[in-house]
Amino acid sequence: MKLFQKNQREIIPAKLHPALYMVMSFLFPMLLMFLALSWLKVTPFGDKTLIIADANGLYINYSAYVGRLVKGLEGFVYSFQKGLGGNMMPHMGITMLNPFTAVFAFFQISDFPLAFTLDSVLNLSFCGLTMYLLLADIYGHKRSNLIFSTAYAMNGFLIANVFQIEIGRAVQQECRDR
Repeated sequence: MKLFQKNQREIIPAKLHPALYMVMSFLFPMLLMFLALSWLKVTPFGDKTLIIADANGLYINYSAYVGRLVKGLEGFVYSFQKGLGGNMMPHMGITMLNPFTAVFAFFQISDFPLAFTLDSVLNLSFCGLTMYLLLADIYGHKRSNLIFSTAYAMNGFLIANVFQIEIGRAVQQECRDR
């Protein structure tokens, strides 16, 4: 009996299990986002926040409404939180049908900057996962799909919608400090 045969399979497989590729396509953008957030000292790693511009005026208010809705404190169709009261159905398609908006139900209003950051990171991570699933469906499960799915999740358009102006301010400040 020979211990090492020529036809014996490799100890380390050339291809990983498809589920592992999917997990990595979700975790790579998350890791990159958390590294960027820590470098920029954004919540939860610092005192800066991603809540600026439209996020402050619209998204946070709608997210707070969804949080109250999940807790059973608001009605699904009509809310008295909208001025003197108003129909909330038109706003459903804008932001509130995003399943990650329910994250806000588990946070106090004072912790909304952290909830907004987690919501943004989860959205970008799932962008990476869904792009990987598309690429895997077209080309099969490959390591190169991880690179392209992570690149898609971290592309400028998506990051600009998350970071908005904050990243530009942080880079300008960093350049001035040098």
